[in-house]
Amino acid sequence: MFFHKNHRWLLLGVLGLLGWPCIALAGLQRVEAVGSYGIREDLRTKVIPREEAIQEALWEAVSRVAMEALGEFSSNEEDVALLRTALGKDMLPYTRRFRVLEDMGETPVLFAEDPGIELEYVLVVEVLVDVDRVELALTSAGLLLDPGQAVGGEPVLVELLGIGRYAAFEQILMALRSQLGATRIETLGFARERQLLSVEGPFGPDELSTGLARLDAGDLILEPLGIDWVGRRVRVRGIDSPSLRPESELPEAALGGGAARHRATQSNRVKAPIPAGNN
Repeated sequence: MFFHKNHRWLLLGVLGLLGWPCIALAGLQRVEAVGSYGIREDLRTKVIPREEAIQEALWEAVSRVAMEALGEFSSNEEDVALLRTALGKDMLPYTRRFRVLEDMGETPVLFAEDPGIELEYVLVVEVLVDVDRVELALTSAGLLLDPGQAVGGEPVLVELLGIGRYAAFEQILMALRSQLGATRIETLGFARERQLLSVEGPFGPDELSTGLARLDAGDLILEPLGIDWVGRRVRVRGIDSPSLRPESELPEAALGGGAARHRATQSNRVKAPIPAGNN
């Protein structure tokens, strides 16, 4: 992760005005990326800032190609963490070659985000990314649908009952996408111990119900209650482990009252406890 995002995006904007090359060849994509590394004086003898900046530029190029392949995948911290897990730490296997186009060297930090960092090493790198390898890694991690798989048609509604913690709710969202290959998740109803999701992916109601029962979502157990075939709706009860509750569940008095309706997708998740109320 870059230490100084504002500086990085400023450079990206300048490159965009100049005509950013992101050229797709046969299974390859040429991308120009900015790499920056915040220099800590106490680490100068332990790291080489230029090499660290190159690694950041390679990650920027490969991750951009990955996000294009995933379509609606966002750049929030949780999605980026999933992406790093899928791709691993070493970006070289996903690149055919790269070259430094502009080496700006050590420059003063434009926007100080860390009082201990006053200089950063910045450069621009042209990277030839192997798109096929990137997509293979995403498919293996369950983030990208295998072209050979049958694609489900209409979305399936999932009614979750008994989930009172947001952490448990988010575990289900992540597992749906990473383990069952959900390509889109939208929250239609959002209340304490009852949520309604619209889920799209390579499955119908029956496959999704079976998959939910087998999800590995930590200490959370999902028990299918039934399927409405006409409405393409699956009802599931969540059995949450008491060992997880004390850390994140708020008391009733803190949750407040009233109805709540919340819409969310994979690219924009709520960061708050599930409020009380009914849909």
